[in-house]
Amino acid sequence: MSWGHNVALLGAAAQEPLAYGEHLRRYSHILFSTHGVIDPVHPELSHIALSSPAALGLQNPSPTSDGRLTMPEAFGLRLNARMVTLSACRTAEGDYQRGEGILGLTAAMFVSGARAVTATLWSVDDAATARLVGDYHRRLGAGEPAAEALRAAQLGMLLQARRAFAGDPTAGPVAYANPYYWAPFALIGQWRG
Repeated sequence: MSWGHNVALLGAAAQEPLAYGEHLRRYSHILFSTHGVIDPVHPELSHIALSSPAALGLQNPSPTSDGRLTMPEAFGLRLNARMVTLSACRTAEGDYQRGEGILGLTAAMFVSGARAVTATLWSVDDAATARLVGDYHRRLGAGEPAAEALRAAQLGMLLQARRAFAGDPTAGPVAYANPYYWAPFALIGQWRG
């Protein structure tokens, strides 16, 4: 499977205004590698953090340039993506609505046009996530189906821990054997095509 054009919104380039309009629509795979903030009392305030207004030189930011892509704002994105990866803490969480399911950032990405979303079930470790998501994206770029790529990246974390336990100084930390480091990522949606 070809993933086509990819975009990663990282650092100062992760400007919230770029998420709106037609900009993201041209990409088949979108990666948000950032911080996730989930508000269980006010789910509409849940968001992924993008560049701060100060980094953009804005004095009085508008709601669409405040550096927070909230769930309601994400519902208004215009995507044509095969995959959106939300590499941040707890991005698969949301507010359970009877008859609707879980309404949160993942649901917003689907309503906005994503066919599949990779999201996290709990808070993630930055270093472990960088390794796992990096491997996952390399595999996606090489044409592996998403489910196989995610599984292989997760198993890769376990193998690194096993090698470290056996004394290999080039492997990742032994701690990566713990599912906390490799299991929070879930693949949701039409991930086959």
